[in-house]
Amino acid sequence: MFVWDSMSCHDESFYWEASDVIGLIYGFRADPNKHLNGKGLTMTTDERLERVEGQLKRTRRLFATFVVAGLASIFIAQVKDLPKVPDAIVAKMFQVMDEKGKTRAELRTDGLGMSKLILHAEKGKAFAGLTASDVGSSLVLGNNKGELRAMLSIDVLGFPSLSLYDDKSTIRVNLTTDELRGSSLRLNDEKGNSRATMSTDKDGSPWLSLIDEEGKSRVRMSTDKDGSPSLTLLDEKGNSRVMLSTDKDGSSWLSLIDEKGNTRVGMSTDKDGSSWLSLIDEKGKSRVRMSTDEVGSPLLTLLDDKGNSRVGMSTDKDGSWLTLIDEKGKSRVMLSTDKDGSPSLRLVDEKGKGRATLGATTTTSPDGTETKFPESTLWLFGPDGKGLFKAP
Repeated sequence: MFVWDSMSCHDESFYWEASDVIGLIYGFRADPNKHLNGKGLTMTTDERLERVEGQLKRTRRLFATFVVAGLASIFIAQVKDLPKVPDAIVAKMFQVMDEKGKTRAELRTDGLGMSKLILHAEKGKAFAGLTASDVGSSLVLGNNKGELRAMLSIDVLGFPSLSLYDDKSTIRVNLTTDELRGSSLRLNDEKGNSRATMSTDKDGSPWLSLIDEEGKSRVRMSTDKDGSPSLTLLDEKGNSRVMLSTDKDGSSWLSLIDEKGNTRVGMSTDKDGSSWLSLIDEKGKSRVRMSTDEVGSPLLTLLDDKGNSRVGMSTDKDGSWLTLIDEKGKSRVMLSTDKDGSPSLRLVDEKGKGRATLGATTTTSPDGTETKFPESTLWLFGPDGKGLFKAP
């Protein structure tokens, strides 16, 4: 037991430091002078108070250390005893509510096998939803009135589409794409009927169709796979009535079509710059044809019901002429004016031999001498082409 040699202290109270306590526990003797700051047992009251306060601070720190160490040991033991955290939380439905108790988000499945995530706005009825099932997936958006306004979806075949709705939940815009029909954009009226469609076929050819309220396409613009454009106007039965197109080689054409689908008027420009207009009967035979050649000379041709030319009229740099043609394609009557304006009429037999000429003519003798005759001259020729009569 530890005993002081002298107890002649001026205060009945005596405090040990933590080192003294530890000394008692482990069996070593404390140095009295250490307690008295090397001054023996004689201390003033202020010195003893200062020493007591220091001892109290050290004792508190030691006690706090023991408490923290004990609590740490208890916490570690409890953590070791905690159950294993599960890998998943299982429930049929999850709901997230705000501080007012209003449902703001739902995650659930319905009886049809569809999974749904629905987000609600704080005010109004605006919503956003994400669904997934074996028949497709979709993302939907609604306005503050709870009305569906947009949907992005993928169907059971994996084809995506985007739909925009009006305030009556009617689809007004629809954008789709698939490997079978290509891509298309549809604009619908308030009844949900398509009124305009823009699409690309699977070969990449684009087209635009304007549709009436009965669902019939009335205007169609397109380009084929080589890039040639066309415009088609259709009647209320869906029959093409007007077609305008240009080909890759530079030629262009316009067709007017009757209700039976037969072209009745055709207008075209060829790649060499020549142009023509053809009027066609109900059997598809051209009956009137107006054209210009590559140098711009015009030609009017009237044809019979077999498509044979019967009347031809033209003008060029050498003059103008009118030709009447028989059913075998032989010119039989020719009325013309030459480049100086002199007129003439020539009658030709079935073998192509001139038999009569009335009007200004020019003849050439064997020695090359040319002789001109006035407009009042009449010539008659035999089958061999020799002159039979001349007047005057």
